Amino acid sequence: MGDLVGLMAVTKSVSFGYSRDLQEDKPPVWDALDQTHGALVTLTGAVRTLKLRPERMRELVDANFAVATQLANWLVADRRVPFRQAHEIVGALVGSFSRAGRTFADVATVVEGLAAQGVEAGEAEMADVLDPLAGVRRQASQGGPSPAEVQRMIAGLQADLAAAHQAFETDAAAVDAAQARTAARVAAVVGG
Repeated sequence: MGDLVGLMAVTKSVSFGYSRDLQEDKPPVWDALDQTHGALVTLTGAVRTLKLRPERMRELVDANFAVATQLANWLVADRRVPFRQAHEIVGALVGSFSRAGRTFADVATVVEGLAAQGVEAGEAEMADVLDPLAGVRRQASQGGPSPAEVQRMIAGLQADLAAAHQAFETDAAAVDAAQARTAARVAAVVGG
């Protein structure tokens, strides 16, 4: 971002000022490319060695109240509770559960806690609301994390990558042909 701001500062008034300012436009671009390359190398190594442990992930989701936002969103969308109040209700539940050493995996106690706050819900309904996988599936808006949306985005990106690869191959062939024509003309001039 710093390189972009620097580049924009150099180019903002080029047409009105010193025409050699564009000599200064290359260093931020080179630095940005170097930084991006380094980040991609690091990310590639991280992804290559990544080991997913779904059991541990589920354990942490339950222990860390990661679905608290889902519960607040459900209160707003399904029970028409104003968000400020939903935030207070969920915050109170998280606080009391933390002090008692409980988690949202104890669905019956969540239902009791909500009832104490004036919100009625059944255990089956609450189990679905607090299920992290169901919550992810519900996030089906464009660009969201639902499996169907992720698969749609993957397919789109694969198609874009295939098109970019084809365009690169076409451009590379055109460059090779131009180099061959140039070499033939140089040879004709030098040899002739």
